[in-house]
Amino acid sequence: LDSLIDSSFGMKNPCPKMAGNTFINKVFQGTLERQITCNECHFEKKGDENFIDLSLNLTNNQTEVLSQSSRGVRAFRAASRADPLSSEAAELTDCLEEFFKTDQMDEDNKVQCSKCSAYTQARVKFKLKKLPKV
Repeated sequence: LDSLIDSSFGMKNPCPKMAGNTFINKVFQGTLERQITCNECHFEKKGDENFIDLSLNLTNNQTEVLSQSSRGVRAFRAASRADPLSSEAAELTDCLEEFFKTDQMDEDNKVQCSKCSAYTQARVKFKLKKLPKV
């Protein structure tokens, strides 16, 4: 699981500059808790990730698509079954629900569990740990 974090983010804290006490960080920075769960032994690895914004998908009529996000490979429901340029508004609650759903890694993105050493299609989930002040 450590290798997934390192390969996806390049370092334990993907935003080291966000660790400072700037005005922007004090007001806009929040923290996500990343949970990676082994499908074999169910070992759960947790880590924190600071954020200034969340990249929400604003597409309606969502279906499952594998996409690349700023946090690394992440499966999420992104493509529209209808016209992708539709002017129909997406609900914010639906967008947030999609963002925080548990994702199953695919066959090409297996990771080695740091507890049982099995290569597995781990489950990845993010939870809000600390909200920004605004």
